[in-house]
Amino acid sequence: MAMSAAAVNDVAAWILLALAIALSGSRSPLVSLWVLVTAAAFVAIAALVIRPVLARMARRSLEGEPVKEVYICATLTTVLVAGFITDTIGIHALFGAFMVGNVMPKEGPFAGVLIEKVEDLISGLFLPLYFVSSGLKTNVATKSNGKSWALLVLVIFNACLGKIGGTILASLVVKIPFREALTLGFLMNTKVQDPQLFSPHLRSRAV
Repeated sequence: MAMSAAAVNDVAAWILLALAIALSGSRSPLVSLWVLVTAAAFVAIAALVIRPVLARMARRSLEGEPVKEVYICATLTTVLVAGFITDTIGIHALFGAFMVGNVMPKEGPFAGVLIEKVEDLISGLFLPLYFVSSGLKTNVATKSNGKSWALLVLVIFNACLGKIGGTILASLVVKIPFREALTLGFLMNTKVQDPQLFSPHLRSRAV
């Protein structure tokens, strides 16, 4: 349940982040509107064009037969192109890659083979580099007064409260007991650093 909730949360978060970046980084309302419209068009293309193509490749990858290398290359190329497009639009390149992953069919051997081929590279190289890059861009030493530190604490508190509190409220609405809702809220506010902690089933669901 936590993995499914996290997936829905990530979709909403990336869409809102893309919108916030589009609105904050522009000098003209027309530019913001253009970014928003093109981003919506990209999401529509991902759902109506990219998804059927990936689903067709997945259907052609039969159980017990090797997945064609051209399908793997085409999928990875699609991820890179999608990232380039969203970066060109004016939102983060990760949004494009995330949308391709979101429309990727999970049934059949195709997704499992793709995970097997790229998982070690991503978890062993790209994921650590991503966290290192994010960490290097974060410098709390620039906080020079009490007001700046108070705002930092407020932002962190608001982020945690929003995710935990929102999860608890949504869980209570669907009749989940409070203790389980609280547990789910804290799970939603955590990040698993070692993918080996997942069972193979959960790891495939997570990806």
